Amino acid sequence: MKHILLLIVITGCAFQCKCAAAPDNATDSRGDTILIFNSGFEDDVKIISKADGTNEDKFTGIDRSVSAPNSWDQFQEPLKSIGLQYAGGDTTQRYARIVPDPVNPGNRALTMRIITPNAGDRSRVQTNASSPGMKEILQSVRVYLHPDMDYLTQYPDVIDWLLLAEWWNDPPKGWNTPNVFRVSLRLRKEKGAGLPLFFKVDAQTVTYRPQKPEKGSGALFHTEWEKVNTDFVIPFGQWMTFEYHIKAGDAGNGRFFMAVTPDNGERQVIFDVEGATQSLLHPAETGFSFWNPLKFYTSIPLTDFMKSNNKTYQVYYDDLKIWTIEKK
Repeated sequence: MKHILLLIVITGCAFQCKCAAAPDNATDSRGDTILIFNSGFEDDVKIISKADGTNEDKFTGIDRSVSAPNSWDQFQEPLKSIGLQYAGGDTTQRYARIVPDPVNPGNRALTMRIITPNAGDRSRVQTNASSPGMKEILQSVRVYLHPDMDYLTQYPDVIDWLLLAEWWNDPPKGWNTPNVFRVSLRLRKEKGAGLPLFFKVDAQTVTYRPQKPEKGSGALFHTEWEKVNTDFVIPFGQWMTFEYHIKAGDAGNGRFFMAVTPDNGERQVIFDVEGATQSLLHPAETGFSFWNPLKFYTSIPLTDFMKSNNKTYQVYYDDLKIWTIEKK
């Protein structure tokens, strides 16, 4: 079931990629949107192991079911690469695979599954995108949360460590990297069994302890702003289309927007936040050099909770589209 998204509506302004004939109202004062990546994980798209000890895999192939730019081997500027990263473990603990759609087996989708903790004190499967100097990112992707994940509503404590996407300004390259800042999309549940899950977005400055600890990075996170949308209850076992728009900037110029459209449902704006999306130490827009367009990152307690109750902890992604904005 491939959904070719010709138009993204963002806070009342319509955007369309230059690869299609854009109507007059398809731009605003910021400029024209340009489609720089497009894939539904069909045809010849495959995942191959890099086998270099980095706990990374590589996508390869061309998705001929969609229009260009649709190659996983040759990316369009300013996008440099998109790859898979696990940060530890093997396929008995976590994996990413291209598999039949759980709703429509004739369609293919990317799935990420976590079975046991695979990365020290955490569990991680994610895509890493590199795009030096990309100051605005628009993205659309279809997301399906495995029906078993509804069991997370029975988790007795707070859920705050379950991320589905993340954008980094000056990402950490090693111990004590300066000026690290991230914007994270999470699922959130309050303390108590039987409570629903909602979307949460937050922006955090990352600093480090004076000495590197024996375990972990020693990173300290300070939340600059956070928002939780309690009007939209997360549905499980249903495809949804996520739209993101993030703009690098300080508290007065940064922007994060998200809308969700469940299949056969109405589009709902989840977040429209004006706030810092880059390091507070940078006076000018710096852009995003690294981000995780598709991510499944969670804690050991949540991983163990799902495993001990024989529940599948798994997310599916499909129809990934990424745009940038060309300034006028």
